[in-house]
Amino acid sequence: MTAGPPGYWSASEISQVGSVYRAPSSGGGAELVHATPGSVEGIAADSESVFWVMRQSPGESLRGAVFGSGPKALLESNPFSVMGVAIDANAVFFTSIEADGSGSVRKLYRR
Repeated sequence: MTAGPPGYWSASEISQVGSVYRAPSSGGGAELVHATPGSVEGIAADSESVFWVMRQSPGESLRGAVFGSGPKALLESNPFSVMGVAIDANAVFFTSIEADGSGSVRKLYRR
């Protein structure tokens, strides 16, 4: 029997740090994958990668950031708010809310 992919989840720490954790599907301890000031707003994973979006507040400005578990961890960061993430075999999709309140779904190619 082979073990399945790890499970991922987010946590908001008391210190206002958003964190992403993982644990093996076969059981065992949790491992911190990423932590940064802000809040995790969504996680999407497949057998190869995990992606998440965060709302960050460096200084007084709100920024949205898209992270991945690959070699280039920070995929995009801009002055927008993010709300969710989804993936398919070729791309990462996430919602973007601009300062004027307009929203869109944005796409980043994975491969």
